[in-house]
Amino acid sequence: MNIISYLEIRNNAVDQIRQAILSLDDIYVGTHPGILAETEAGGFAQQSPAVITSLLKIFDSDSQDESSAEFATWVLSRTENESFMYDGAIETVSALIPVIRNIRADWAYDGGTNICAESLYSPLLGENGMTMWEIRWQWKLRGSVFNGTKGGIPISEDQENFEGYNAEHAIDEMPAADEVNL
Repeated sequence: MNIISYLEIRNNAVDQIRQAILSLDDIYVGTHPGILAETEAGGFAQQSPAVITSLLKIFDSDSQDESSAEFATWVLSRTENESFMYDGAIETVSALIPVIRNIRADWAYDGGTNICAESLYSPLLGENGMTMWEIRWQWKLRGSVFNGTKGGIPISEDQENFEGYNAEHAIDEMPAADEVNL
């Protein structure tokens, strides 16, 4: 069984976003360790337009295949022409939503779900010729495991996670067999 770390999950998502938007002109694609604050947006101004992704939450369940990861992807746009500043960010968000919806991995179900995009424009950003959008989304992961300090997703080599169940029980000193084969 292979174990995938949450860092690898985040990097896989970012790599897929990067590959999908290579056709868009000069967009910087990177990562951030948490919530991207408005005051940090200026740091990405030199790389604008920019698409920055963070793994924000991990929902780890004891139940098989009920785990997920919550991401935020920010779109930052800067220009001297105010009308293009807003339009460019919306164009990038429009291109990103189907990319997020269609990311794929063997250790995940489907692509991004619960996608919600929101403009985070503020007067402070506007004074600097910038606008910012946040896209929140989740990725459903196959059953997760914490092995010491390393979290991950178990992947069976043959994808047969359950082959059957055999047991013998004693009921009033009489044996009772229980067998399930799948």
